[in-house]
Amino acid sequence: MHLDCGKVVRLLRNADRLSDTVNSRDHWLRTATMLVARRPSSNCRCRSHVRRSMLDILFEAGAQLDLADCAGNTALMHAVLSDSVDIVDWLLEAGANARLANHIGVTPLWQSVFDITSRRRYDQWSIIRRLLMTDCAVEHTCRGPLLFSYGTEDVYCYEEPVSALDVAVDAGCQSTARLLVAAGCACSSSLIMSTTTTDHDSSMSWLDDLLAESRTLQQLCRLVIHRCSGLRLETVVQSLTLPALLKSFLLLDNIPEPSQCTSQP
Repeated sequence: MHLDCGKVVRLLRNADRLSDTVNSRDHWLRTATMLVARRPSSNCRCRSHVRRSMLDILFEAGAQLDLADCAGNTALMHAVLSDSVDIVDWLLEAGANARLANHIGVTPLWQSVFDITSRRRYDQWSIIRRLLMTDCAVEHTCRGPLLFSYGTEDVYCYEEPVSALDVAVDAGCQSTARLLVAAGCACSSSLIMSTTTTDHDSSMSWLDDLLAESRTLQQLCRLVIHRCSGLRLETVVQSLTLPALLKSFLLLDNIPEPSQCTSQP
């Protein structure tokens, strides 16, 4: 059974006292905003612009964006999990908090990096770039998704809490690691990079290059501009009369999108 989103939009616009029920929850504590955010973008019956219209109506009626379901996932996390770039963008513009972690400690950025590096979901690249333009707790650490439970013991993906940068480095995904460092994720916060020595084999030499790149004056200047501009960064940079290469550098467009995650150059 498919949801007729156009019909839902018409019903929402004609609903009486929508503000009284807009944050109502189902059995799993999900709100209407979460359900709209989690629908996969590939669903042809729920076009992108229709979903945004639904969110506009819910938001105007008083929808709270940072409510969490029974797993601790907010609407933003639902959008990340369903690879919905446009909905992630809408939620961030509307003021959704990108720092909130779910009940196992996973933030939207951490989840997005895990999905692109471990699950090869490359649609997450645009989501990572968008999240990095806001305050998204880039150095947050956790043990990752719960793999299974055995008796009273929970087994997670990682034995120790690791950062999003650790996840990218562990998977050998150079582009994602470079993007995180370029956006301000400190190499010193990486458990894996801090234990890496110059004795590693040549296939991992890109880590030395990444560490050196993070300490350049160009990188420091980019970080200052990012922190001063925040979500307005893209608008500010595009409005300036700057060389195309400099704009690309400031907007992180100079970092190639990964065709595959590999430690090989």
